[in-house]
Amino acid sequence: MRRAAALSCALPRWLDGDVFRAAANCPDGEADTVYDWLRSLPFVADRDGERLRYHDVVRAPMLRSERRRSPRAWAARQRGLAQVFGGWREEAEQAVADPWADGTWRDLRLAETYHLLCTGDREAVLSALRDCVRACAVDEVTARHWAQALADAGRDAEAEGAADWGGDLTEALADGGVTAALALLLRRAGFDSGTRALAHTGRGSALRHGGAHEEALAEYDRALALDPGLALAYRSRAMAKGELGDYEGALTDLDEALSLHPEDAQGRAIRGDYLRIEDRYDEALRDLDEAIRLDPGTHIAWASRGAIRFNRGDLEAALADLTQALELKPDYPWALTRRARVWRVLGHPDRQMADLDHSVSLNTGWPWSRCERGDALRIAGRDEEAVADLDVALALDPTYTSAYASRGESLARLGRHADALADLNKAVESRPGYVWALCRRAVLHAVTGRWEEARADVERVRELDSEMLERLPDTDRAVLAPLLAG
Repeated sequence: MRRAAALSCALPRWLDGDVFRAAANCPDGEADTVYDWLRSLPFVADRDGERLRYHDVVRAPMLRSERRRSPRAWAARQRGLAQVFGGWREEAEQAVADPWADGTWRDLRLAETYHLLCTGDREAVLSALRDCVRACAVDEVTARHWAQALADAGRDAEAEGAADWGGDLTEALADGGVTAALALLLRRAGFDSGTRALAHTGRGSALRHGGAHEEALAEYDRALALDPGLALAYRSRAMAKGELGDYEGALTDLDEALSLHPEDAQGRAIRGDYLRIEDRYDEALRDLDEAIRLDPGTHIAWASRGAIRFNRGDLEAALADLTQALELKPDYPWALTRRARVWRVLGHPDRQMADLDHSVSLNTGWPWSRCERGDALRIAGRDEEAVADLDVALALDPTYTSAYASRGESLARLGRHADALADLNKAVESRPGYVWALCRRAVLHAVTGRWEEARADVERVRELDSEMLERLPDTDRAVLAPLLAG
């Protein structure tokens, strides 16, 4: 019985107690004892605390022996395991809004796919390739898992077609990531138009993530030409347009996507966020509230709603929403930077700096978080550190107006007056109505004895926002006293 169980349990690529019972078919009274014995064998490794895996050196000859001894029994047992994993996969499907976003569901689907491939069913390869398209849309790691399953099934079942595809996909992923893998699938797989549309959509998203937005838009257009009812393509094209600053075009695409799939919480959240960017707060809140109702795990919706509540002065509600977003996704730089702003206004500089430090550590090449931290360091009087962060922000984005203004103020306080003036000039040239930068430049002019230039800046501030002069710190008002009194 133990020998039969050990041979049967070589068929799955991994084991836990449930898979063991499905594969070994031991009498109920013996199952636990045999499973404990199996776990003690030197070629059975506990890889991640929950799943067991046979060492390949032992598993390979076991599989070869079982397959050659009785090919029909081998296929039947593989089909039975596929049905077991398929049943578990269907159960998991009931608990998630988007199965492909759920790791447990993907693991079960992958195991089901492997066993179907091992049956030798010709349709199993095409089904696995269709799944590869969806796997590529998740991420490159998931795509590699599907390519590996094809390669493993090709080797374990001596299935040439699966082996060829597994090897070719693995090579394509190594050479060019999911963009290359999807190009290979589109070129050779013989998909129907719907699956081709999904592949073009996935390829567009990979290009978009790589910054090739125009090429991505072309892929989305190809997808929609093949399948005009593909909501995912509209949503993905909307995101590409949004990243290019075309929010009107993005909202048009999202309207179409949501008309096709009204229950799409992610699409609803993205639409709400774009409406926020367009300052259409009431409409944005309706979409964000609905996204949270549809799926309370939609972190984008919580974060965007928190940003709106902050802008409207509802600080406690903003803090609650942004904290909820970060509980759902702790490594979320945008929400961390937004929450840092709330901490600043609430008077918690230590918490503000902690969130900004975390945000910068997660995305060192993001100019916004660098500038926000530079501002916080400047306000804390840590001007050398502030300048270092603002240098990085401006190296990443040489058009970042507020970073020039903030760096100009820190440079002025460090006594680097010429450099400070150059930065403040750039800020004002870029945004002539930038009142804060005009105030800082007026003070700098006064400190360095350029009273006519200081007077011109003060008069410009009076035209734009006279109350700003009343809100100046006492030290600045003292410097500008001759001009403020006149």
